[in-house]
Amino acid sequence: MGLELQNFNWRKAESNASSLTGLSTRDFVDAPVSDEVSGLGEGATRVEFDAAKDGVKGTYTIWIGKDVEKDRQTYVKGSISDQIFLVSTHLVTRFRTKPEDFARTDEQVAEEEKQRKAAEEHGAMHEKQKQAVQAAQAAQAQANGQAIPPQILEQLKAKAQAQPAGGPAGQHQHEQH
Repeated sequence: MGLELQNFNWRKAESNASSLTGLSTRDFVDAPVSDEVSGLGEGATRVEFDAAKDGVKGTYTIWIGKDVEKDRQTYVKGSISDQIFLVSTHLVTRFRTKPEDFARTDEQVAEEEKQRKAAEEHGAMHEKQKQAVQAAQAAQAQANGQAIPPQILEQLKAKAQAQPAGGPAGQHQHEQH
């Protein structure tokens, strides 16, 4: 069984995984390079992932070797060929992670939940304001003697019945944002 993480950070994992699609080579290493120089021998960082190549699903591997400091590139080799590539070290750092790097603290989880609730409340407030504007427009149209289309009238009635007593809440909050 693998390591169990509390508060797994799915966003970070998905972001790192999506980086695979943007991984591109800067150069091909044409001259033979030893495992000692490239760092692609035993013990090299290995990233495994499932993907489809030419419609065939499979598990693929990328080995990450040593950095070429002066060029800010890293030796990389994939499981689909023996070709060694030089890839941006900046991109490669996303794959040099440990399972613990995907754990969030309880404080991070609480802050994310707080932000999610605030976004939901903000969205609900805007929806209530939109409904109030529609109701005001319908009332104005009716006062001007214009007919309100039946479907809009039904929507307004349904929304009015769904409103809590005292009218839409939270309108005052919007002015503080």
